[in-house]
Amino acid sequence: MPKTNDNIIKFLRENMRKTVRLPKDSGGLLNYPYTVPSTGDGFRNFFYWDTYFANWALYAMGMYEQAGNNLKNMAELINKFGYMPNADVLTNRSQPPLFIRGVYEYREQTGDAEFVRKMLPAMRAEYDFWMRDRIAPCGLNRYGSSAKTEDEIISFNKEIAERLGLNLSEKEERDVQLLASAESGWDFTSRFFDNGESCRSYDICPVDLNAILFDAELKLAQFEREFGSGAERMEAAAAKRKELMRKYMYDGKTYRDCYADTGELRGENTHAGSFFAAAFGVDKNCGVKTLCNELMTKHGLLTCTENKYSKRFQWDYPMMWPPLAGIAEVSLRKAGEYDLAEELRVAFIRTVEKVFECTGNLWEKYNVVSCVVGHAAEYKTPPMLGWTAGVYLRFTEIQNKKGEKK
Repeated sequence: MPKTNDNIIKFLRENMRKTVRLPKDSGGLLNYPYTVPSTGDGFRNFFYWDTYFANWALYAMGMYEQAGNNLKNMAELINKFGYMPNADVLTNRSQPPLFIRGVYEYREQTGDAEFVRKMLPAMRAEYDFWMRDRIAPCGLNRYGSSAKTEDEIISFNKEIAERLGLNLSEKEERDVQLLASAESGWDFTSRFFDNGESCRSYDICPVDLNAILFDAELKLAQFEREFGSGAERMEAAAAKRKELMRKYMYDGKTYRDCYADTGELRGENTHAGSFFAAAFGVDKNCGVKTLCNELMTKHGLLTCTENKYSKRFQWDYPMMWPPLAGIAEVSLRKAGEYDLAEELRVAFIRTVEKVFECTGNLWEKYNVVSCVVGHAAEYKTPPMLGWTAGVYLRFTEIQNKKGEKK
């Protein structure tokens, strides 16, 4: 495997700094410099899970102070709203709750234990939000809505219906299902729809969300043991979640989504969210090899297997989304599938580099059937995404270290 593409490294050193905005650019919402997902005009705000993966790039480039600033901004927004919103100006939902893991990784990178202590109140508030406002009847968690009025829900649903070409009933116009999909970060995907038409996101407990919360419970237990007093409660919560995930989400091969009310397995197509169970420590031997066999192409990792509704949705076949590739690679290493992990890394790197040679840019998503920019149906794909940079730099660092040992 060759060393990191020097042209991409030069490009990232020039452009990652251009994704940093000053507090005044947020209109008074943020008090620290913040990272936006893209240098493109479409992304000028501070987003949640995009920033978690952008921090991977900041660490790789030695920009530790900015990674810390991003987390401090998240903490302030959590303290203000009671949860970390999808973005500083998108407060009617949250996103995958990666703040706690983000603090953990910041400490791993910097050794700054005092930073963790300062972040502990916000981490507790983040966790409490998910356990208070996003708990399902089966005892696991689901995505939902923080919209304050029905008019806000209706307005959002009509906008998305037009974007996806959906015909919503009067009941569906008032439902929180589409907002729950937006909260998942997978906006949008056939994974959360019945027959490509009826959104069921609020009715589902996603495996990836619950794996993230399992990891958050273990990380909080560690932090509480060091700085607080609630370690036993968090350990018990993690043990209970692991038990429920095994009961409701495990199909004998891997972990899948289940229904929020009954716990019954959902019969959706295979998707990359199932990798989170291994990556976040629920079960490292949970069928990741089988998932790879279904989702890997020579150009990278598919988000979902193909179905007749895929072309409507961008979080679907034939797309590879970098954050999912990043998590899948972690799961493969944890499962001891080192050759598959390398296969995934090499495919990702080659695709990013090939498309960069053709376009001079990094992109939000990639079509890994054709090895081109992932121009999906929902909107024009934006360039220079921080999460693509984060995953690319992490993968190339691992590959370069492997090369040095040979």
